[in-house]
Amino acid sequence: MVNHALTGNSNVAGEKGWWKQLIGENQVIDTNKYTVLCFNIPGNGYDDFFIDEYSDFTPSDIASVFLKGLESLNIKNIYALIGGSLGGESVGKCFRKSQI
Repeated sequence: MVNHALTGNSNVAGEKGWWKQLIGENQVIDTNKYTVLCFNIPGNGYDDFFIDEYSDFTPSDIASVFLKGLESLNIKNIYALIGGSLGGESVGKCFRKSQI
């Protein structure tokens, strides 16, 4: 699972992926071997949805939303969880909130 930075999006691999040098076929995170999951951070502007009061939306809130996403997909375990910037912050929050 990849948690992107606030200004990023869930497109982490492929031609336009922002981590395409790290994630993809025959890369460090090899998509021939692993399934990679990345949620968009709600309200960051992608998909035309913005949060008006960012100070009311914390990294812990983001982690909670991501954990609910994993739960709704019935994902009980993940092999690795990485992220940069705000995504990295929410990684720690995810581990502290869950037994994934």
